[in-house]
Amino acid sequence: MTKYWQDRQSKYGKSYWAKGSKLHNVAVNQNWKCPVCGEHLFNGEELHTHHKNRVVDGGTDKAENLVHLHKACHKYIHTGKRSEVLEA
Repeated sequence: MTKYWQDRQSKYGKSYWAKGSKLHNVAVNQNWKCPVCGEHLFNGEELHTHHKNRVVDGGTDKAENLVHLHKACHKYIHTGKRSEVLEA
């Protein structure tokens, strides 16, 4: 992908969540990329916010425990095939 398109997608992302919000900070912390597929978060796919450590297992809703994933990548995580990618 060219730098132009990466910059354009990031610009869209910066207006998707309020600057300084928890969800914006999660995106910034992961450099606007999905940690499963490595693609830009805003590539046209639906997004899901995932808890690295499940709340039922003691995980929190703090930014450090959250990660944004594409919908398909989120489903892939829950198959158990790539859970090691998101370990805290």
